[in-house]
Amino acid sequence: MGFKKPFRASPVVLGEFARAKKASERGKKAVEAVLYTVMLTVVVFGVGMAITNPSLIKQQFPRLSSFFMSPEERQHIEGATYYPGCDSARSAGVAPIYRGTPGYRPEMDGDNDGIACETYSGW
Repeated sequence: MGFKKPFRASPVVLGEFARAKKASERGKKAVEAVLYTVMLTVVVFGVGMAITNPSLIKQQFPRLSSFFMSPEERQHIEGATYYPGCDSARSAGVAPIYRGTPGYRPEMDGDNDGIACETYSGW
């Protein structure tokens, strides 16, 4: 009996469709990498701005301003306007009231999500 060499397959030559598919996948990966880089840059820039200049964030994003307030500032602003209940706030046209804005009280925020007198479309 003689010795037989193991079977060796010849290299696979990709057709035009397979080459185009691989190129498309490489392009998608490149686009994803660029998008992730852009998103990370925006996040890092935003956090840097929030740390170095919180007053600018307060001006540009009033809903986020409550995160940068001291407890004394928050109490002063929220206590500046008083609404006895959500009905009076709605009739004044200010509902929903966000945490850190005039008229907000934790007693009016039933689910403690930072939005008082929010409307529910159904249960």
